[in-house]
Amino acid sequence: MKKNQYIAATDFLEKLTQQCEELERGENSFSEKFANQMERLKQAARDNISSRSSEEKKRAHLDDLRQRTQTAIQETESMKSIMAKLRNAIHVMEGDEKKENEIIELVNALSNGVN
Repeated sequence: MKKNQYIAATDFLEKLTQQCEELERGENSFSEKFANQMERLKQAARDNISSRSSEEKKRAHLDDLRQRTQTAIQETESMKSIMAKLRNAIHVMEGDEKKENEIIELVNALSNGVN
C-alpha cells in the first residue's frame, strides 16, 4: 500500500510541478505582454507630447505671422495716408506755382506796359 501511496504522491507532485511550470510560463508571457503594452503607452505619450509641442510651435509661428501681417497692414495704411497727404501738398504747390506764374506774367506785363 505504501508503494501505491508513494506512486500517487509522486504523480501528484509531478502534476503540481507541471502546473507550476505552466503558471510560470503564463506569468512570463503576461509580464512580457504587460511590458510591451507599457512601452507602447510610453511611446504614445511621447508622441502625444511631441505632437502637442509641434502644434504649439505651429500656433506660435502662426501668431507671429498674424502679428507681422497686422503690422505690415498698419504700415501700409500709414504709407497710404502719407502718400495722400503728399499728393495733396504737391497739388497745392502746383496750384501755388500756377498762381506764381500768373503773378509773374502780370508783373512782366505791367513792367512792359510801364516801359
